[in-house]
Amino acid sequence: MTVATSNSNRRFAAFALIIGAILFLAAGGYGLMLFLSNTPEQADAEPIKPTQAAVSQRSAEVKAAIDQARNLIANMQTTQAEQFLRDTVAKYQIDQELRLLFAQVLQEQGNPAEALAQYEAAITIGPDHAEYRFAAGLLSDELGHIEDAEAHLRAAQSLDLSNPKFPLYLAAIETKLGKRDQAREAYTRAAKLDDSLAIAWGGLAQIALDENHAESALERARKARNLEPERVAWRVLEARALRRLSKPAEAVQVLYGIPEAARLRDGVVLTEIATALAMMQRAPEADAIFDQAVNANPRDAGVHAAAASWYLRYSNLEAAEAHARQAKALGSSEAEDILAHIAKARAAQNKPGQ
Repeated sequence: MTVATSNSNRRFAAFALIIGAILFLAAGGYGLMLFLSNTPEQADAEPIKPTQAAVSQRSAEVKAAIDQARNLIANMQTTQAEQFLRDTVAKYQIDQELRLLFAQVLQEQGNPAEALAQYEAAITIGPDHAEYRFAAGLLSDELGHIEDAEAHLRAAQSLDLSNPKFPLYLAAIETKLGKRDQAREAYTRAAKLDDSLAIAWGGLAQIALDENHAESALERARKARNLEPERVAWRVLEARALRRLSKPAEAVQVLYGIPEAARLRDGVVLTEIATALAMMQRAPEADAIFDQAVNANPRDAGVHAAAASWYLRYSNLEAAEAHARQAKALGSSEAEDILAHIAKARAAQNKPGQ
């Protein structure tokens, strides 16, 4: 993905391929490649034949306006395109493709709320389409309208039962809403549609772990790791399942499969290794893990924060405070909370009778 020079362009970049595909559909295209934001996977949508409604007769004036808007967009004249489309949509309010073009420009200009309104208007104009619902769902999620995102993604799924992308994203939304059963159902549907989706197996592993089904979690985490051996998250899930099954040595072995440089700068991985070592009564080695990590990454706020949390957990308040203050100086967002917990622990130690 190209790094843009403004917040609005960065937001647009994540949706550009999706929106381009949507516009291709509205214009009567037969196939497309869709970019799945927030996951490394890409998926090919099934070829979709244009509906008569989607390519209904337009006046020559509307067709000319659409061509002009496309030229402005192609030439990256987004400010001019926005004003042109705003005026044109006001004049021709029931043309779906104009609404979709306008949504694209609004997205690029960093206006997700108005872009969402244009997608929803396009859906109302019709015909409804899974990709339009998908785009509306992503924007709703971006805006924090999680229930609306759920509704749009459910509609997308019902409109196209063959694309695993829709249940995959729906599962993520259901997870945000705390709807574990629905999330499991959606992840399962995605995995059935595409057995190679590591993120679906990882999601199922996390749900199984949350429900204390460690054997099931282990099986699914291993499936995810076999599909994406380079993804650290699947090793962490596997290690947690192994610890839950009282197999800390195997958990450490799994985590040591992560390259050392990456391992020593990942606070979550460091904490998982240290926890497994502590389970084996090897606390000095656990402390040494954090010493090694800090020495390797002395300017990493996250590593210092992880070390502070670890030492706080085992009541080494002096070491915890030193690392927490260093984390704070380096800009850690966790440091203040850790320091507050250290202060409470000190106060508890100083109570009479303690």
